[in-house]
Amino acid sequence: MNWVEERIKNNYSRLTKKQRSISKFIIENMEEMAFYPLSKLSQKTKVSEASVTRFCFALGYEGYADFQKDIQAWIKSRITPLIKIKKSIAQVQDKNIYLKVINADIANLESLREKFPKSQLQHAVDFITNAEKVYIIGMRTSYAIAVLLDHYLNHIGILSDLLNSEGGRLLDKVIHIGKKDVLVGICFPRYFKQTVEVLRYARSKSCKTIVMTDSVLSPAAQEADVVITAKYQTPIPFHSYVSVGSLINCLIYGIIMKRKKQSVDFLADIENMLKSWKVIIDT
Repeated sequence: MNWVEERIKNNYSRLTKKQRSISKFIIENMEEMAFYPLSKLSQKTKVSEASVTRFCFALGYEGYADFQKDIQAWIKSRITPLIKIKKSIAQVQDKNIYLKVINADIANLESLREKFPKSQLQHAVDFITNAEKVYIIGMRTSYAIAVLLDHYLNHIGILSDLLNSEGGRLLDKVIHIGKKDVLVGICFPRYFKQTVEVLRYARSKSCKTIVMTDSVLSPAAQEADVVITAKYQTPIPFHSYVSVGSLINCLIYGIIMKRKKQSVDFLADIENMLKSWKVIIDT
């Protein structure tokens, strides 16, 4: 997350409906609008120039020029091949249709690398390693990623519980969430209301919340102590979770490095159990 996104997230609950609309446009078009004059941003967001200026004031800037300077400085600090990759996707011929999917995944990973959320990941690692128990929730297509994270955490000795609606027992599990726990919410469009409600409940119980989502302005992000974003664009009708999977791998690696002995010992116990139970087919 860059510093402009951070300001928008921190002030989002206090923004007006019109200002939230401006926020959404800026988050989605930051590289494009970085060099817009005030009049053009006003035209693009369909609000008056005065409204844009008031939006900048609401974020703590002295005016539009000060706000734009912050965005331009962030862009200049990055080296991004993302635009080139997007162009290469557009140039793929029909005979290479599968490359469109692969190149889209590469673009998502490049975006993640260029905007790598190191501080957010470190906060997430700290929360999880200090938690009494980790709860994970992800509905619909996000459920697969939630299952993967739950599997990995349990295999490195982190007590983890995957929340789902099976048997109508979601509330029976959620009610046990407490202030010594951590809740990880995975929530990508279309946003699932139940995920947001569980996150909101967890925060009411002083439970730390980590959210993996597509934008700092997503409904789930508003209920998070730590927000980690990832791109998910793909030519197919479903989301691509390649970059999200990479974030999960980074998170797990960070946890392993913070508790090396516990992780190694627990994995050794699992390997011994697998051998003694003879559940793996030797090749």
